[in-house]
Amino acid sequence: MSRIFDWRKVTLVAVAALLSACGGGGSSSSSSSSDGALPLGLVSVSPLPGATGVALNATITVTANTTLNAAALTSATFSLAAVGGGPVAGTISVNGSTATFTPISTLADTTQYIATITTGAGLASDFSWTFTTVTVPGAPIIGTATGIGSVVRVTFTPPASNGGAAIISNKVTPKPNPPAPNTPPTRPRTTTGAGKQQNIDVSG
Repeated sequence: MSRIFDWRKVTLVAVAALLSACGGGGSSSSSSSSDGALPLGLVSVSPLPGATGVALNATITVTANTTLNAAALTSATFSLAAVGGGPVAGTISVNGSTATFTPISTLADTTQYIATITTGAGLASDFSWTFTTVTVPGAPIIGTATGIGSVVRVTFTPPASNGGAAIISNKVTPKPNPPAPNTPPTRPRTTTGAGKQQNIDVSG
């Protein structure tokens, strides 16, 4: 039985060597008050001040040396904004001495953010700190996708890096057209390699 493929429907995924865009890898652990940078009453913050490579799904936390008043933690006293941009919408929760700001949407990549907690939350002074999110790999550029019998030959230009490490492999997956009536569907094939041209056998 013949199977018809639309060779134009090809997806490429750049496989990063070290870092997942949403999964983390950044310097996002808490900072200790022993460094002298935090105001009186604040024990730790996360992500760290000046952290880079922060995950796009990160939450912002502050921990005080006493139980926090949940009613005092609002968008006016605990906030997040893109540097040079607008505020980030999010929700605030309080668990004992720790307050957490959770953005409603994932953060933008390669962006510096500033978190602020004010005296209205019960601190001795306002405190702001910045961090920068992870860089997401650029998309590959598809050159040609050609069907040669039962083989798909794909050429493309991969992204140079994932923002911190060289791309070491690329995954190519063809998407077949729906099968003709009374013919079984063909499952997509996937191949992974480091070259700029890959052949995928889609027979069977």
